[in-house]
Amino acid sequence: WNIGGSARVVVTHDTDIRANTYYDALHEPLSSPESPGSAAKPTEFNLYHADLAVDHKPDRFGISMGGSTDNYTYDPTSLVGGGVLSNRDRDEDIYTVYGRVSYDFSPGYAGFLGASYDDRNFALPIDRNGFDRDSSGYQVNAGTDMLLTHLIRGQLFVGYQVENYEAPLKNVNTFNYGVDFNWYATKLMTVHVSATRAIDDTSLPGASASNDQTVVAGVDY
Repeated sequence: WNIGGSARVVVTHDTDIRANTYYDALHEPLSSPESPGSAAKPTEFNLYHADLAVDHKPDRFGISMGGSTDNYTYDPTSLVGGGVLSNRDRDEDIYTVYGRVSYDFSPGYAGFLGASYDDRNFALPIDRNGFDRDSSGYQVNAGTDMLLTHLIRGQLFVGYQVENYEAPLKNVNTFNYGVDFNWYATKLMTVHVSATRAIDDTSLPGASASNDQTVVAGVDY
């Protein structure tokens, strides 16, 4: 389950402030590589998120600046045969700041360039395998917002991401991407297609991060 809210304040005709916050009660599937083979049921965890951004778009040029915080808290994992495995070493806070500039180069089309910096801090200095998982990094993305037809709207971007870890964990340097399109097929039905790549934290021994690539398709009616 989740609960949250959002707000938008129009400061001037070309500047507004956006804020979002939500709380999620979630679980990891037993198929997750983070789940121990002796897990009796999925590991539950909670996520608290908050973000704040300022958008300024006086004409074709636009500027956005903002930041967010994410707090993950994991419950102990119940094990087959009794007992639990503590996940305290997986609890973490992620702080992110970002900036983005855009330009409307044609009706329905806008190009953008964005950059972000993140700082990841775990609750415990050393995890269950003896690694310090704290890290920091940045990513730079370039892409375009598109109105292909009056019924198809979307965004795509490509970029480069760097995440720096404490030795002996290796730093991660890789390309990332994102695609997100909506097709308003009828007045009642919307089709969504998205794909993304993300570098996420892991608790697996010897691994710096997990390489999560996701493709999602859905229909709202």
